[in-house]
Amino acid sequence: MHRAIYKAVPLILFVAAFTLTGCWGFNPRKIHTLEPLSADEWLEIEVDDHTDLDEVTFLVIGDMGEGDENQFQVGAAMADYCSTNNCDFVLGLGDNIYGDGVNSEHARKFQTKFEQPYDVMGRIDFWMIPGNHDWHLANSVQSQINYSARSDRWRMPYLNFEVPNLPKWLNIYAIDTTVSTYSIWRPNDPEVDIKVEEMIAEAAQSLCGKPGWRIMFGHHPRYSSGKHAMSEDPTGILTAMDQSMGATMEECDVQVYFSGHDHHQEIISLEDGFVQIIQGAGGRHLREIPNPDADLVGDRWLSERFGFGAVTINADQMYIEFFGLDDSAELLSLCAWTLHINGEIEAENAKCALK
Repeated sequence: MHRAIYKAVPLILFVAAFTLTGCWGFNPRKIHTLEPLSADEWLEIEVDDHTDLDEVTFLVIGDMGEGDENQFQVGAAMADYCSTNNCDFVLGLGDNIYGDGVNSEHARKFQTKFEQPYDVMGRIDFWMIPGNHDWHLANSVQSQINYSARSDRWRMPYLNFEVPNLPKWLNIYAIDTTVSTYSIWRPNDPEVDIKVEEMIAEAAQSLCGKPGWRIMFGHHPRYSSGKHAMSEDPTGILTAMDQSMGATMEECDVQVYFSGHDHHQEIISLEDGFVQIIQGAGGRHLREIPNPDADLVGDRWLSERFGFGAVTINADQMYIEFFGLDDSAELLSLCAWTLHINGEIEAENAKCALK
């Protein structure tokens, strides 16, 4: 493979911290100071080059940074999969470091909640995007950006970015949905509004009109059968996601959107060819689906097991397989589907049919 060098806290303090971050987990105090790594810093970072590949395989995980047995078991299962498949990179869908992110790029949590669980993966790029928990501490997101220069795996260029070094037929764009949804819940915050406008404009520039696959990933889902699917009031997370990102996804004809936030695995197919993938089962406690028989938009399949998604994609089709852990923490194939570039989706077998 080619390389491109490229003790208890007083209650009053808890209340104050909660007021700053809110139940949505967003601390906006330092958003105006956030900076990406410089070009010179990125030149010192080793990033794999996939530009000449006819086929790419990548893994997808979210809500993983717990540092407990579950995360280690999912990491081992990922390594097991990659031992017989040529994995090119990983997409990290946010909530990277529970419970509140980190205070510094030197924080030990990077070791216990990222490096150690995925040491079995070897040298592979993890393209990361912040989740709401990663925003709790004021310095957390900048520390996560800076950590890219200290790790052999962790890659977070900024709040939004285009995954580099991909074939021309594959366009993948990351966007921080904690920031974009906050702009809907708490409007008229000029610093946040400006940042959201910038991110959306850059996403459109990166994806609109591009040939082949146009894929986005972020933390919050646009559609879900999980806890947030029942939030249909104007302050609900799905409503906020649709208002902040829906138009751009439609304008740029995004075929697939990967997210986490709800702690399960799910695939949702809409009639217009848009597919939502939820992979929020990377290690944090699982959540029961509150009402899997609800009359929700799209055809769906879901699982409540810890696990990850594996995608093998070429210019014409995407094969996506969901993996879980059995009772012995062994790798278990749950279901798989083939998504064609024209939007058609086929289940691998009858048990995987979308309902």
